[in-house]
Amino acid sequence: MDRRIEGLIVAAARSKKIAVGSDAVTGASHRGEAELVLVATDAAAGADLSAVRHAVAEGRGVAWGSKARLGQIVAPGGRGGAERMLAVIAVTSGSIAGSLRDAVRIADACAAVAAG
Repeated sequence: MDRRIEGLIVAAARSKKIAVGSDAVTGASHRGEAELVLVATDAAAGADLSAVRHAVAEGRGVAWGSKARLGQIVAPGGRGGAERMLAVIAVTSGSIAGSLRDAVRIADACAAVAAG
């Protein structure tokens, strides 16, 4: 399921239907463009953003992956080859956001079943 999630994030990035980083996500949320907000599971500060909290409260927020993994997916190689840490993104395409939300929820359900 992780490959599906990664593919959807790549699709959003390639189609320029993504806001990357806390400032961009906050702006997209204020403009009503953020269909889904995805925060890394190891991003305590990112999870505390008001845009993230509002998205979660409205059912438009999910947590998946690590800051390092999100950085690898959205900005492979980073600047000068340095690894980019990315805490939060917003997807602005309704169709990609819906598919991504469903994929993350399925992955979470599978992980919960596997954990017992």
